[in-house]
Amino acid sequence: MGRRGWIAFLATAVTAIFGASLFLMHNSKESERKLRVQKELELSNRMVELTEKQTAISDLTKQKADLEDKLNARIAKLEETLRQSGDELKTHADRIDELSAENDSLKKDIQSKEKSIASLRQKIEQLENDKLDLLSSLQKAKEAQAAAPAEAADSSPEPAYGEGKAIPEIDPVKLGKIIVQHTSGRAAEIQHVDKVYGFVVINAGWHDGVREKTVLNIIRNKKLVGKAVVQKVRDRLSAAIVLPEWSKGDIEPGDIVSKY
Repeated sequence: MGRRGWIAFLATAVTAIFGASLFLMHNSKESERKLRVQKELELSNRMVELTEKQTAISDLTKQKADLEDKLNARIAKLEETLRQSGDELKTHADRIDELSAENDSLKKDIQSKEKSIASLRQKIEQLENDKLDLLSSLQKAKEAQAAAPAEAADSSPEPAYGEGKAIPEIDPVKLGKIIVQHTSGRAAEIQHVDKVYGFVVINAGWHDGVREKTVLNIIRNKKLVGKAVVQKVRDRLSAAIVLPEWSKGDIEPGDIVSKY
């Protein structure tokens, strides 16, 4: 092979090598491009996924904030309800204590009232017994007086007013001093009237200043309706014989009594 042949061979070889190099370079660049495009696509997909996840995280964060706000509001409301319930419980407890103290006070008051009622019942029973005793004594006295012979009057003891003894002169205008019960501070009054035997029972006695032979004015509406003379006296009751000559009408229970 001559020189030209070698030069042509070398030129061809160089061209072939250069072409192969270019081809290899082209293939390499194409592979790199494809790889880069694939990487960019993957990166883009990842960015999309990341954006979606960030959006989801943002939504979840907002939902969390909303839930926290609602939860905090609910907790605040529950705390307020608990506080109000505590105040109401304290108020109820205080009211219960007040009612309990009031109940204890009422029980003591009831016990005191029951004792007073029992005492008053005993007094009423005693007064009723005294009243019955007075009525029985007066009835017996009247019956004995009616049964006694007229001639025995000269030898009998000095009669009381209304039984033959002269009645003192009394000014009917002067109604006398009202007898007041020491136990109640009320004016004494007629409690019982016996129209058959002509005597009355008044709710005042020895403790109120009433004495045997005391002349009593019987008053109604500030007017004299009759007079009576005390025959029997107990601690808080008295029995008196009505003086017919001074009677100005029917004597009734509730009429006021005064001393002449």
